[in-house]
Amino acid sequence: MLVNQQNNNGRDDQLNRYFLLTLIAIINWLILSIVANLFTDNTAAVILISTLIMGGFVFLSLTPAAEKIFRFTNGMRPMNPTDENRYKTMLSRVASRCGINKEIDIFAVNSNTPNMMALGERTIAVTTGLMRADLPDEEIEAILAHEIGHLVNGDSKVLIAATTMNFVGQLASWFLTVLVAIVGVFSGIAAAFQDRSGLGVFVGMLISLFLVWTLRLISWVLTQILSLSFHAISRSQEYKADEFAKQHGYGNGLAAFLSRIIDFTVTGKDFVSQLFSTHPHPSERIERLMAETA
Repeated sequence: MLVNQQNNNGRDDQLNRYFLLTLIAIINWLILSIVANLFTDNTAAVILISTLIMGGFVFLSLTPAAEKIFRFTNGMRPMNPTDENRYKTMLSRVASRCGINKEIDIFAVNSNTPNMMALGERTIAVTTGLMRADLPDEEIEAILAHEIGHLVNGDSKVLIAATTMNFVGQLASWFLTVLVAIVGVFSGIAAAFQDRSGLGVFVGMLISLFLVWTLRLISWVLTQILSLSFHAISRSQEYKADEFAKQHGYGNGLAAFLSRIIDFTVTGKDFVSQLFSTHPHPSERIERLMAETA
């Protein structure tokens, strides 16, 4: 009965995740279509151009090239030989224990917070704060198992896709704002040189800017709503990655690490802090990890 419930919850999480991804795609596609409509009045062409651009970026986000781009933009860099040898040895041991055959790349990232992050399909980054913490191998391997859980569940791949779609929508929105402002300025200059009153042009520019910024506001509100929903799903994914580590014998090590970082966590246990957090509070994760398996 418990297994069926867990399977149902897993399917619900997947459906919710793909539903939110679809909403993110639609909202950013609409912004992109408004920009495309500036260059053509052909509705079919607008739909085709917007779909091709958004689809192209989504396709790119699912390729190894996007993973490399995100490594660069997140400041990931190769480890020094000593750390690389240690972490690769542990990673190989954990991957074997978890039944993972594919090669996983490991990098360092500058951050004082002791943590790791998974990216795309085969990337794990270790913070410099974690490397300086000099933790026992048991705990480091438990964190690695948790991050491998994210890779196996596809969490980090979905995050890249969502981030890419939001980037395209924001870029289109800024382009629209700048374009309207430039057209308004040059229209005002042209009216002044022709010795005509620029009042009409100025009013038209204000109306255009108002419409653009209204669009940006609506887009921002919708993006925040989607972001909050995505954060809620991300918290669920953290529990699933914890469960993955626990199922492969790393529950105690992960709980021990989480107990160390309670003082490092940025979020509190209050409702607002949890709402805007992508991770549950460590104490809640520890409680689940230490619970007896039914």
